[in-house]
Amino acid sequence: MQRRTENAFPAFVLVGFLALLWLAALTMLFGQQRANTKLQSAMSDYHLASAAAAAEARQASTAILALSRAGPAAPASQPAPLAPSALDAIAPAATSRERALTDHVGRLTDIVKDLRSRHAAFGTVVPSPALRSFATAVATVQAQLPTGDALAAAALPTPFLQQVERLELRGEQLFRFHMANYDLAASQLAEQGRRNRWIQGGMLAAIAAHGLLALALVLRHVHRADTALRRGERQYRNILDNMIDTYYRTDVEGRITMVSPSAASLLGWPVEQLIGRRIEEFYAEADGAARFQRAMSAGHGAVRNYETPLRGRDGDTVWVSGSARVVYDDNGNAADVEGIVRNITEQHAAEAALRDSQARIAAIMDMAPEAIISLDAAQRVVMFNRGAEDIFGYSAEEILGQTLDCLLPPAARRSHGEHIREFAVDRDENRPMGQQREVTGVRKNGEEFPAEAAISKIELAGEIVFTVMLRDITDRKHAEVAARRALQQAEAANAARSEFLATMSHELRTPLNAVIGFAQILSKEIMGPLGNDSYREYVQDIEHSGQHLLAIINDILDLARVDSGHVELQESAVNLMNLLASCHRMVSRQAHDKRLDFTILDALPAPVLWADQQLLKQTVLNLFSNAVKFTPADGRIAVWVEATDEGGLAINVRDSGIGMTPDAIKVAFEPFTQVDGSLARQYGGTGLGLPLSKSFAELHGGTIEIASSPGEGTTVSLRLPPDRVLPADQEVKANRAC
Repeated sequence: MQRRTENAFPAFVLVGFLALLWLAALTMLFGQQRANTKLQSAMSDYHLASAAAAAEARQASTAILALSRAGPAAPASQPAPLAPSALDAIAPAATSRERALTDHVGRLTDIVKDLRSRHAAFGTVVPSPALRSFATAVATVQAQLPTGDALAAAALPTPFLQQVERLELRGEQLFRFHMANYDLAASQLAEQGRRNRWIQGGMLAAIAAHGLLALALVLRHVHRADTALRRGERQYRNILDNMIDTYYRTDVEGRITMVSPSAASLLGWPVEQLIGRRIEEFYAEADGAARFQRAMSAGHGAVRNYETPLRGRDGDTVWVSGSARVVYDDNGNAADVEGIVRNITEQHAAEAALRDSQARIAAIMDMAPEAIISLDAAQRVVMFNRGAEDIFGYSAEEILGQTLDCLLPPAARRSHGEHIREFAVDRDENRPMGQQREVTGVRKNGEEFPAEAAISKIELAGEIVFTVMLRDITDRKHAEVAARRALQQAEAANAARSEFLATMSHELRTPLNAVIGFAQILSKEIMGPLGNDSYREYVQDIEHSGQHLLAIINDILDLARVDSGHVELQESAVNLMNLLASCHRMVSRQAHDKRLDFTILDALPAPVLWADQQLLKQTVLNLFSNAVKFTPADGRIAVWVEATDEGGLAINVRDSGIGMTPDAIKVAFEPFTQVDGSLARQYGGTGLGLPLSKSFAELHGGTIEIASSPGEGTTVSLRLPPDRVLPADQEVKANRAC
């Protein structure tokens, strides 16, 4: 439509210009014709009046000559052209001759003035020679006109008569001159009229030729404009057909009069079914049309980037963003409304998701106990969350726009600024603040506190934004101080315990060894017979009790050594099957007394381990002893060795004893504890076997696992890592003295 207006505009201008040109030419032509007519009429009147005045002057001069030659008795000879009123104005005492001469001379004077004024009206400053001569003669006669007695004489003076004759001659010449001028002027006017008619005809012919030429140019331009208009309409239609956005036009009542084909994909309705329908039918909200009208009124008949939901044919909501304007007619009245809308449903959903995400992030940031602070490139605070308010004591309104210096001690401000500037040009997007060093913050009340900070950066719209996450570690520092103090106290207590145990080990073992040694001497009757069998039994009980007490003391001391970290492994190659056989022999008597089926299954080739033989043997012996202790008479105990999935080795001990609950399994690894106090009274023991075994296994990089159920027995597995198993092809002379 714009192209059509641009093409038509030059044609209208050309036609209007030619019309004005024709009108101006015709106006000038007819104006010149009227001026010529007026000029001819004026010249004709001028010449006629001049000729009439010349005739009257000739007649008056002739009458003066006659009066001058005649005597006073003949005054009745009055010239016909003189008016009677002029004679009546002469004084009654004058004679008729006097009145006649005076009147004729006055009349001639008026005629001269009239002719001079006519010459001046036509631009002739200097009168014609005939008029000048005649005027001179009139002036002379008027100057020499006799008065009084001279006029009463029968004959006037000769000089005066000569002047009158000369006046009559000059009057005749003046008459002839003006009559000749009149004839010449009449012929010139006739010739000028014919010449003007030829000029007018030529001008009309030229105007007609220009009109035809202009008409041809206009027709040619109109043809080009029409061609361009059709081309523009095709392009306009192609644009409408191919554009992704939807163009529409409605009348002032809101009925759709035009819509582009993309409306079908936007709303789901064919284009032909949209024409004629009211646009408010497609608003998804009840007040959608009213809100649009308010927006149009606020924008003075136009809106831009107006977003609103529409309802499609299938009932789905389609969000659009568009611009619209009112189209006015030539009278300034609203004629149509046209606009373009774009489908922004996905964008609106993305923006809604973004808003939700931002709201969630804002909520998370507000709930976060850490201080989250964002800085712009000038290191001014642009975000200050609630955690930062709680830690520093400032409100967000107080700190926004300020630099981070107010949150740092004076000594750290310069180094912090340099750190930020270095980080701005670093390739890393995030890293701990100060290479994981602690920083110091300053609260609003001036209190300094320790903190940990991490910093990240991101580039937004060409500007770097820094985000600092800071955690107040005051409580942790206090806890660390308390922990160090407790550790020091524990280390002191442990040292005291170790010293106490070392002292007690000497103090207990020395008399206990003496008791055991004397019991053995008495048992062997080295110094002589005891004499009574009861004494012999008593001595054996003393020896067994001493051995048992010594074993308990050794276990306690071993546990103390493990807890203090003073145990060092004495590693060597160990033949596992020989070690198992040695442990089996050590518990075989107790197993035999309870009629237990104690079997070692030889399922694998004899493996060789790299371990501390003494500690490994003590660990296995503890497992065997527990199995024998907690298995009722006539029970079964099975021991076997298997490879683990990791390539290590597992020593499994399964019994058919009383079993344990899951809670009991947890308690079993605690030193000096029993699963049930009644078990200690029934089976004995200090509760140190499994804790010591677990500690010895961990020293070898292994673990002890228990699988048990009450009344169904227990399986204990000692699992050693792969690096404790020596290759099978490596010949190692394992210590067989187990």
